[in-house]
Amino acid sequence: MIRRLPVFLAALAVGGTTVMASAAPETSSEPLLPPFGVTPSKISGTKPTPVRMALAGQHRTEENAPLAALRSLRFEGDRHLALDLDGVPVCDGLGRDVRRDLEEMERICGDAAIGHGRITIEVFFPGERWIPFSSRMTLYNLGPKRRDPELLAFAYFSAPTTTALAIPIEVRRIDRGPFGWEARASVPKIFGGYGWITEYSLRIGKRFLSATCVGGKLELRVAVGFYERRGLGERRVRRCAVAEADVRK
Repeated sequence: MIRRLPVFLAALAVGGTTVMASAAPETSSEPLLPPFGVTPSKISGTKPTPVRMALAGQHRTEENAPLAALRSLRFEGDRHLALDLDGVPVCDGLGRDVRRDLEEMERICGDAAIGHGRITIEVFFPGERWIPFSSRMTLYNLGPKRRDPELLAFAYFSAPTTTALAIPIEVRRIDRGPFGWEARASVPKIFGGYGWITEYSLRIGKRFLSATCVGGKLELRVAVGFYERRGLGERRVRRCAVAEADVRK
């Protein structure tokens, strides 16, 4: 069983769907594709070093309205940034029904949590009003699937109607230049199609992540798909430096 695989940054693939055309903004700017950060920035150049990672983004128009409904997210990540799930408990008590609240999820899968953040959606109501709702978001380890790990991003909203957002996320190895892993997620509907994601964030700690500074940088490539508008792609680069102790070796 392979327990050490490149890190999944796409926990932010929760939610999104089509909304009736009358709810769509008439003008829009390009969405901000998720920037990411890795700390510390000075790490070993020869062996994996424990690191923290933060990921955040938003999808809004120039008028600060919801931009469009997310349909899919695909992340390709640096081969020198890795997720280590060795010894991490597996959340295997969910079955197919994930309509649970935060307390139930914490009771069933709390030990399997590997990341935490927040997600904000805006729901369209008759009268062309957008109402924002926020929730904690947790990333859980579901264990291996066909040798590769599967994760679950989960959030729970108690208003305007009780809704749990949960999506399995598949990670697999690739070999595409600087990229050594890929994470794919299809985005479910929110509130019957009337809710769009506008903001999201995620943090993963040193217990689960490691990185090696090779070539002075870590890279991430993101492809975002939307309903009713064209998709987008972008490549992100974060600089790193070899730690002083590593230089002396």
